[in-house]
Amino acid sequence: MSVCSLSAVASAQAVDVVLEIDNSLASRGFFGTVNDIRDDLITNLGRFDTEEDCISAITSDSTEQRVVGILAENATTDATISCRVYSEVQDCEPDILTGNLCVAENDIGPRKRIILYAGDLEIDGQIFGQTIPDSHRMSDSEYQVLRTLIFGEFNGKLRSYLGTQRHFTPTFAFEFLGDTNFTCSEFIQTSEYQLLAKSALENDAISALMATCFSVTSSGQVKEISGKVFR
Repeated sequence: MSVCSLSAVASAQAVDVVLEIDNSLASRGFFGTVNDIRDDLITNLGRFDTEEDCISAITSDSTEQRVVGILAENATTDATISCRVYSEVQDCEPDILTGNLCVAENDIGPRKRIILYAGDLEIDGQIFGQTIPDSHRMSDSEYQVLRTLIFGEFNGKLRSYLGTQRHFTPTFAFEFLGDTNFTCSEFIQTSEYQLLAKSALENDAISALMATCFSVTSSGQVKEISGKVFR
């Protein structure tokens, strides 16, 4: 997409490569149930020296962790990230009245959709349920998800800025506890997990940690089943 004429784009010079959340595709709604576009969402996830570096960042764990934190902070369940090149168009006169700023915008590389597990959501007194689309489910059968949000203090307020979402399986439990006989709800109550949480809180940048367990049916419906906050 460009804010200049197509003929002018040919003489553009790349000046910025940015990884962004496409806020036109970000929604509080649950996949058609509520259509609430988030045009106020923080979008800039970082600038890169090369297009290759930006494209690589799309699939990195650290990028997804940041996006999960942003979505949770903004009560948003669905967003798409992509790389965009902003170019300065030569031989172009800016015109504030028409919105022509002599900057061309072009998406490059793949796009990645990230979905926040959230369960039911209340909007204007109505409760809406969340359903994960087939393409983004972690399993074809029923499963559980452990979502962990990390909060920091910004301007005197707690805000989530990082998050992970893990498919909770017996193997996952075994990695931490050496035992497979745990549900997600039981796992976050164990002394071992609480020690991990307290250890994370020793980092000055972390003010609180929230662990939440969700169950997902074979049809993709999400329900929150338990949660615990560590401070």
